[in-house]
Amino acid sequence: MKKKQVNKLMAGMLCALMFGITGCGTTGVVNGTDTGEITNNENADGQENGTETTATAGADGEVTTSELEVTADMAGFKDDDIYTDWKDLDYTSITLDEDKITMDGSGAVCDGTVLTINEPGTYVISGTLKDGAIIVNSTETSDVRIVLDGVDIHSEDTAPVQILSADKVIISLEEGTNNLISDAGAYDGEELTAAVYSKADLVFNGSGTLQITANVNNAVQSKDDLRIMEGTYIIEAADDGLVGKDQVSVKDGNFTITSGGDGIKSTNSEETDCGFVYIENGEFNITADSDGIQAETGMLLADGTYVITANGGYENAAAHPGMGGASMGEMRDRRSEWNQTEDTGDTDSTEEATEGYKGLKAGGVLKIQGGTYTINASNDAVHSNYKVQIENGTLNLQSGDDGIHADEVLVVDDGTIDIDTCYEGIESADITINDGVINLTATDDGFNAAGGAIDESVQSKGGGMMETSSGVLTINGGTIHVDAAGDGLDSNGSITQTGGDVIVMGPTDNANGALDYGTAYVVSGGTLLAVGSSGMMQAVDSSSTENSIVLCYTQQQEANSTISITDASGNEVLNYTPEKSYSSFVWVSGDITTGSTYSIYGNDNLLTEVTISQVVTSISDTGEEVSVGNSMPGGRQMEGGGGEMKGGRGAMAENGNI
Repeated sequence: MKKKQVNKLMAGMLCALMFGITGCGTTGVVNGTDTGEITNNENADGQENGTETTATAGADGEVTTSELEVTADMAGFKDDDIYTDWKDLDYTSITLDEDKITMDGSGAVCDGTVLTINEPGTYVISGTLKDGAIIVNSTETSDVRIVLDGVDIHSEDTAPVQILSADKVIISLEEGTNNLISDAGAYDGEELTAAVYSKADLVFNGSGTLQITANVNNAVQSKDDLRIMEGTYIIEAADDGLVGKDQVSVKDGNFTITSGGDGIKSTNSEETDCGFVYIENGEFNITADSDGIQAETGMLLADGTYVITANGGYENAAAHPGMGGASMGEMRDRRSEWNQTEDTGDTDSTEEATEGYKGLKAGGVLKIQGGTYTINASNDAVHSNYKVQIENGTLNLQSGDDGIHADEVLVVDDGTIDIDTCYEGIESADITINDGVINLTATDDGFNAAGGAIDESVQSKGGGMMETSSGVLTINGGTIHVDAAGDGLDSNGSITQTGGDVIVMGPTDNANGALDYGTAYVVSGGTLLAVGSSGMMQAVDSSSTENSIVLCYTQQQEANSTISITDASGNEVLNYTPEKSYSSFVWVSGDITTGSTYSIYGNDNLLTEVTISQVVTSISDTGEEVSVGNSMPGGRQMEGGGGEMKGGRGAMAENGNI
């Protein structure tokens, strides 16, 4: 219904991020060891120290978005990112022995429980370090490879692994080994934000296991690229699990991440070709207090298996704001407050509010090409500030808000989408369904195509704000089943159907309709069955090229009352049993031919017969013609207490009866 679209439009007026950046130089000291100068330090969100990130709306009230579309080439996997056997190479062997370090080879310096690698090369590390650190401070034009061959590295007061200078560092997890890295308490005044902290490109490979317990902040953070080729990762982090500023790219691996912030994130919002997430394959089990996987710009998920819980799931969702006598400004404020959540996990960040609690979230194009997704989020399960494109895959979604949301464009080309719990199912300003199987159950609207703005200077006859918003819903194919307590298919603008098979089990209350659109619903192919209440019902437009039968019942029909229609030869052309009570239906099909007579039954009892003489034939269950509007432009209000609505939208109902 339009009132709820107004609420959803308020959510579109989110805050743009404004960044103030300062740089500083700090000398790092670990257990009394001078580690060299750490310059241009940055916090866990990819901003330099001292940066204050404030979520505020821009002058035009629009959200800052990215149009970056990630491709596989952008991940930048290189030949030397792949694991290679080191045993026949020149390498330096390092043994950790509780409170001391011994070394066989060159290129590094041991000082108590601190190992500093100063030169490029391969370093093989094994053993246990109960309180110390591994530091890389090599040249910025060379690579360093660290092979973890069964280690347990712990630090009481600093980051256990610190990469301060190198072109790239490769951490190899030796086959058959289990490697542990952990910290304990707050770092001693250092600007390090992760148990494994890197200012250079960071690559993980190898088939071994890495367990990270980050009690202070993030588990892994790269201020450049973070690329993972393979391996098993078990991560517990006070804040974020895996962070790469410019990118997080994963080719394969097995990931179990429990985080007080985001599970996986890329943070660069200043460079248009950075800040993205690319995942080619892998298994991901993420339990995050904020977002499951978040990209500041684009995201491409080519394949993989994902089990994601964000902020405790839909059962932990905040209450949704309603009209409730509130002004439009109050409703906007309520929705804005709900969409913004305080981020306290990052001790170095002064960011006061951030949009979170989503399963998958991108600022640019969020593309899913395949894979299996089981997502339970207290906010949106899948969200983009710009565009969501689903090309294939299996999505099982539960959401406290939208199942799938894109601010501007949402396209489903194929795949299977099951949304069994949500506030609204699929929402964007422009929605296109080309193929696939979609089943959704919503406590409000099933599909909601809403865009544009609210004109607060114009009031409707009922005292509410007039809508100047637009929305487009296009269905070209697929199999769609919607069960909505609010509007089933809702578009502030138009709905166009050229193919596909659509069933809408709409609302039982008369404040909503199975179909709700602003201008026209034109059908030129496919089938549509929309069942629901009759108080706000709409039929399809008479410019459609497929015929339709619209039936309004004189009495409310009980749940599980069967609708069946036969042709003149007695052949059944429609049979459907709604699981909810209803008082109307709209059936559009190529099987409805002009000049033919059809018999309509309720629970095998003949109700009436109808002969098709026009594109839209509207009757009651007694056979009398009824007037059903095709649209209600501009949020026009009803006039009078009974009969047909002025403005052409819907049949007027009292107590569910026509």
